[in-house]
Amino acid sequence: MLNVNERKITATITAVSPISHAGFSEVSTGNSMMFRRVPCVSLPGFPEIPVVSGNALRGIMRRRLMTEVYNKVGFTFEKFKDVFSSEQTAKRAWDKLYAALFCGGTLNGKLEDTTDPIELRKIREQFPALSLLGSALYTKMLPGMAQIGFAWLICDESIRGELVTKTDDTLVIKAEDAITEIGQVRHIDRENADPEITGVTPMPITIECLAPGASLQSNISLLPQTTSIEKSCLIHGLKLIDHIGGKLSSGYGAVKMHITENDDDEYTSWIKNSSNNEAFENFLIEMAKGMI
Repeated sequence: MLNVNERKITATITAVSPISHAGFSEVSTGNSMMFRRVPCVSLPGFPEIPVVSGNALRGIMRRRLMTEVYNKVGFTFEKFKDVFSSEQTAKRAWDKLYAALFCGGTLNGKLEDTTDPIELRKIREQFPALSLLGSALYTKMLPGMAQIGFAWLICDESIRGELVTKTDDTLVIKAEDAITEIGQVRHIDRENADPEITGVTPMPITIECLAPGASLQSNISLLPQTTSIEKSCLIHGLKLIDHIGGKLSSGYGAVKMHITENDDDEYTSWIKNSSNNEAFENFLIEMAKGMI
């Protein structure tokens, strides 16, 4: 069990390249991708502050942690398919396991009437990353241990709204000063492909981005029953984040992470011990069997 102070971690995310994190709106923005903002109603005029959602951070961390586990364990479909009656059944089980681990899963219409605490405890003991982030395991829920807050732009408005914590070396800027627009247009090779035939046109777009050098702050809380290895896993997962947002293939989203705690030794030791670990591989296979 962690005490109150041990259950709080703050992550500061600094943009190394422009960050694109589009929001959703009922109002059409045409060919412009607007950066996500949330109004702060405690301040006069309800200023809108750029944010990256906690769900986005959680999703990036989930995929990085699970990819690392699969790679370290050497967990491949070739090994997986030999234990099922057919390749089709194996593919179905593989996809469902992947969705549960990498995407957070889903619940189907066959929910169990009762939850087996022994089974959930076994999952938590065997798989720290899954226990930390939780998942909907088709017939049952495995609640996560981490409450990952929105990453608010560190700016005058978020400081006055008490959404972030200011330090002595914090560069205080206005929210809108951290936002920039970048125009992009698709190249059309008219000598080799006629746009009237292909339907591929230049399609200019404007991407609203967080400018390099701007920083975001996310406060993360862990539940009281969180174990030390789950906390270590959280720190390790945050360290794995080096890009956030969209348009990564176009050079956007590179970041540097600063975390108030850095000790991930317990989890990295677990990862090392899981390398080519047949018992853990069998545990994953048994989980998959329970999903089909």
